[in-house]
Amino acid sequence: MTVEKDPAKATPMVSPKALAQLNQILAKWEKIGKASAGKKFLDALEQAKAKIAEKPQGGTLNPLPYAEFKVEGRRWLREGAYWVSYSLAEPPVISGFFFVTSNEPKQA
Repeated sequence: MTVEKDPAKATPMVSPKALAQLNQILAKWEKIGKASAGKKFLDALEQAKAKIAEKPQGGTLNPLPYAEFKVEGRRWLREGAYWVSYSLAEPPVISGFFFVTSNEPKQA
């Protein structure tokens, strides 16, 4: 039995800038001995890519509660402990991500 890919569901790409960000995050975690955090991050990214491919319009307009991050033609998806930003291009392009609490004053 073969599973055919639905051509209407394009696999999201990751922008070069987001890929550089990803590599910096992974290197930091490896350096401080938290490779398991990197694994969780990569798993969350793969899950986000699958959800974006399934329903690109399904994300929110901004990461909640950060209304100032709203950009026309972009959506945000929360996956695990991360917000993932992506364009509505064809195929969608993941442009960045951040840890859910990274911009909360009490977490600084």
